[in-house]
Amino acid sequence: IIETEHFFGGLKDLETGQRGFLLTGKNNYLEPYYSGIDDTMKSFKMLKRLTIDNEKQQNRLNSIQGFMDLKFKELERTITLANSNKREEALNIVNEDVGKKYMDNIRQILNQFIFTEKVLLEQRKGDFRENRAKITTFMLIEITFFIFLAILTLLFIYKNLFSPL
Repeated sequence: IIETEHFFGGLKDLETGQRGFLLTGKNNYLEPYYSGIDDTMKSFKMLKRLTIDNEKQQNRLNSIQGFMDLKFKELERTITLANSNKREEALNIVNEDVGKKYMDNIRQILNQFIFTEKVLLEQRKGDFRENRAKITTFMLIEITFFIFLAILTLLFIYKNLFSPL
């Protein structure tokens, strides 16, 4: 769940850097864009690794990857156009809201992903509580058994060793 926040934060950095560059034309605004690419890819790989045992979540991540690739291409295209002194054309692409639709799709799938992870987390918590209760019960039975065994041993020793003395 935390890694999804890192992932989405990286996507926001991508957009922030691209928008800042398109508005100002200054290359230093691309720093969040480039760091966002790295952060997003690292987080995405980590999400894939963390959910390798869950086919449903892997399918959601594959869907996200498709939209993510489209979003990356859209961002790269606008930056390339702006670098080629075609800023108006780049702004027109942004104004078409295609990138927003990609982000909306990613956000929707990511919300489903997070919901499923929260459900799985609650199930694991329930399993943990159940196992803890079983272990506690088992330990109480063991303690009771050993106390009873100690009492019997003391009575046996007293009857067979100390009484005759």
